[in-house]
Amino acid sequence: MKAFLLTICFCLLSVVVFAQNAKIDSLKKVIETTKVDTVRGRSLCRLCDELRIVGEIGTAMNKGQEGLKIVEQRKDQSGVAKCLNIIGHIYLDQGNYSEAQSFYQKSIKLYKQIGLEVGEADGLNNIGNLHADQGNYSEALIFYQKGLKIYTKIKNYKGTAYCFYNIGDIFATQGDYSQALINYNKSIDIFETIAYDSGIAHCRLSIGNIYTNQGNYPQALDHYFKSLKRFEKNRPLC
Repeated sequence: MKAFLLTICFCLLSVVVFAQNAKIDSLKKVIETTKVDTVRGRSLCRLCDELRIVGEIGTAMNKGQEGLKIVEQRKDQSGVAKCLNIIGHIYLDQGNYSEAQSFYQKSIKLYKQIGLEVGEADGLNNIGNLHADQGNYSEALIFYQKGLKIYTKIKNYKGTAYCFYNIGDIFATQGDYSQALINYNKSIDIFETIAYDSGIAHCRLSIGNIYTNQGNYPQALDHYFKSLKRFEKNRPLC
């Protein structure tokens, strides 16, 4: 059974990688063809994030810095804040927590100045991730709750769902599986409402991991298959 579960997990990973590469190719085409500076700058920052996800950290940082320079020159404040946030992700992935927090805080400050609450909530959520990565779970929950409050206020359903997902991750890491499942299921309910297959797939995968840890392999397999189905539904055709 464990070997079969590993096979399912490998299939899930393959689908995710395929989708990620398709996003990268699409962004590269936009960057090569667009004549609008702000579109190019923002696309470079998005490419930075996608490259980061597949582990091309050096190239990601170069693209992020290039994109940041363009949006700064064009005085695209929202684009600057977004780029700062994404570069913060790279430093977080590298374990450079002080730099990551610095970039996240700069991003939050700028979002507050331009009155874009969703960006502020994103930044708070990311600082929550930073604390979670360091094992500071109580601090992480504080920031997730701050982000959740803003997302709920502005009715940003995707952000709200991701906050519940992150809170679920904290409880799962601490071994409190009942609370983890409660929050994962809250997240699924919201993702279902907005028909966001990728979010549902990640929640199902995390629930599968809980059941695997508990030795409940039939339930784990059920959720892994549900996750795979959602990932495949969200997979680009070419």
